[in-house]
Amino acid sequence: VDVEKNEDLFAPDYTEIHYTKTGTAQTICLNKTDNCFYHGRVRAIHESSVVLSTCRGLRGLIVISNNLSYILEPLPDSQEHHFIYRSEHLKVPHGSCGSEHLESKVTDWLAELTGRTEPRYHRVKRDDQQSMKYVELLLVADYAEFQKNKHDLQATKNKLVEAANYVDKVRPDICFTGKPVIF
Repeated sequence: VDVEKNEDLFAPDYTEIHYTKTGTAQTICLNKTDNCFYHGRVRAIHESSVVLSTCRGLRGLIVISNNLSYILEPLPDSQEHHFIYRSEHLKVPHGSCGSEHLESKVTDWLAELTGRTEPRYHRVKRDDQQSMKYVELLLVADYAEFQKNKHDLQATKNKLVEAANYVDKVRPDICFTGKPVIF
């Protein structure tokens, strides 16, 4: 694979806010050397797409074609040994975000992301295809998400920014600005 650091993932004024056990807000500005997020493609496969993170082991998504993609992630408690498996074998925990009206599942989203299905909604193209679109992105992890990450602040932050890195690769026509992360 050929990858390069996603230098445009973080805006110059990127900040993070997290809360201590006592409820005190702590604001942190980005340390540019902490960027461990990459985009790329598989060499000689033009339509391929690669999104990787090297923050804690190597993890990411490798899309070879519309019907062939792989998930890469470290083995539990290891940054040296990794799983690599077809994306259709991704184990997604059952549950919802609490909204009863949502019908799509994470597996549906993953299928759309890897191109294995047609989008459910018909979209109409606008005349402004050449202009850059800007979106201010706010990522929030609640306490339940923090608990899922074993009360590890860095692991929680990495998980959120990895999601932004996937979206940034899939939608290159949208420029995310700001990207504050609140915990």
